Amino acid sequence: MAPALFRKRKPPAAAPDSQGAPAPPSAPTTPALAAPPDARTSFTVTAPPPDPPRSYAQLADLADEIVATSWDAALPVQLWLSGIAQLATEGNTFRAQGDYDMTFVRAATALKLLSDVLPHHHPEWQSLTPAQANSALQVRGARLFSVAASRVKGLR
Repeated sequence: MAPALFRKRKPPAAAPDSQGAPAPPSAPTTPALAAPPDARTSFTVTAPPPDPPRSYAQLADLADEIVATSWDAALPVQLWLSGIAQLATEGNTFRAQGDYDMTFVRAATALKLLSDVLPHHHPEWQSLTPAQANSALQVRGARLFSVAASRVKGLR
């Protein structure tokens, strides 16, 4: 009995005409589409409101998340240092485009890698001489601090 309830029902057949032939099918019963709006009617399209600017804490959290998801102690220090240089280059590109949020995220990510993650967590960093470590920090750090300083100068 239940399968019969779910079966699609056919519309009732039309009564045959006087000669015994079935009547032609009736017109579809779908409602007509609404008439197009009058030419005098105007529609105003409003853009969605812009996202509110992200806070310093949100941007710093984004930088921390990038560091946490990309960290791999098995990668050589030189690869990390070249990645940090790439972050500085991307930061300069974003600064030139006026995207100060992403400039900050790139600089904060690189600075976190240089100041906290590599010196404390990378085994190869421990084997560097103090002169090599200071050289790496000075060269890359100077470039990154110039990116961060230009961001602050742009806001004044």
